[in-house]
Amino acid sequence: MRADAEQAYVDYVKARLAVLNRAAYLLCGNVHQAEDIVQSTITALYRVSGRRPEVRSPARQAPQRRSALCLGS
Repeated sequence: MRADAEQAYVDYVKARLAVLNRAAYLLCGNVHQAEDIVQSTITALYRVSGRRPEVRSPARQAPQRRSALCLGS
């Protein structure tokens, strides 16, 4: 992954981290488990982020939420 793309991913995660943690908490009801789910999700998405376009619009955020749902199961 290019350095600028990596920085864009880091910025995206920082901007969305609170929302992702809240969503994960609502799914599992445990703060620590929610943090683990989000960490697993952002790590998995980082691995594939070089193979797909950047996610910017809310309509294109569904894959991240689906990933969190699958990892949380």
